[in-house]
Amino acid sequence: MRLAMAVVSQPGFHFTDLTPTEVVSKTLQFLKFKPMNERHAIWPNFPWPFSAIAGVKVITDHETIASVLPADAGKVFTEHRHLSWLQHAAVGKPGAYCHVVWKPNRLKGVNGAMILGFSDAELFLRYRHTFGSHLFWQGRFYTRVESRLLPTVRLWRWNWPATAIKCSAATR
Repeated sequence: MRLAMAVVSQPGFHFTDLTPTEVVSKTLQFLKFKPMNERHAIWPNFPWPFSAIAGVKVITDHETIASVLPADAGKVFTEHRHLSWLQHAAVGKPGAYCHVVWKPNRLKGVNGAMILGFSDAELFLRYRHTFGSHLFWQGRFYTRVESRLLPTVRLWRWNWPATAIKCSAATR
């Protein structure tokens, strides 16, 4: 237990246990681990014809991916490219490519893609329609991303005038 406490208290490190049993979960709580946010963002994939006009590409060839990614994203790609169960892509334009790591997923009998990570959340969101179109043509009809990977987005709210939401018994 002292060894575990020494390991997790190291500054500059982040530890994640993705499959704890109930007993291990209680031990992790004692070590100040917090439960992960398990919410997901899911959106449908559609053909997106505007990608070519904007010059946005999806690259799946490993040699080309390595050559277009920035140094830090290229390093992550190089370290993980040998894992056969992971799919890799670079999406974007010259000088602004995002490394996307995903795996095939099935939800309610529908084929989709589970995004496991990306090098730049802002670029991923900017190019998600292009990447979704690429997945659509591969027979993947939705994209699923853990919400903890996405930046916090302020929700747009419409403030209806009070008179617009009043109902009388006669109008129901």
